[in-house]
Amino acid sequence: MRIVIEKFYDNEGVEIGELVIESDGMQFSIRKYKKSEKAESGFNQEIHGHYLSLAGAVKGVVRMKIMESTTTTLRELIEDLKRIEAWIHEQIQI
Repeated sequence: MRIVIEKFYDNEGVEIGELVIESDGMQFSIRKYKKSEKAESGFNQEIHGHYLSLAGAVKGVVRMKIMESTTTTLRELIEDLKRIEAWIHEQIQI
C-alpha cells in the first residue's frame, strides 16, 4: 500500500518530491522522497517513522506538521491544529 499525503513543487511548479505512507504488510512507514540526480533511483528517501497501524502513521504526520509550526502562543497553536486537521480531512476527502 502506498498513500501520497503531499507533493512538493519547485518555483516553476515542477514536482520535486512527495510525502507518503507506505506499508509492507508488517508496518506502516512515513517517507519523504525528493528528486536527486545523484541517487541511483533518482530519489533521496527520508524515513520519518515506522508504525504498527495506519492510525499511528496518521498521528505521526500530524506530529510532523505540528513540528513545522512557528507559533509562539497557545492560541496560534490551536489555530495551527485546526488548520492541520482541515488539511488532513482534505487529503483523505472526508
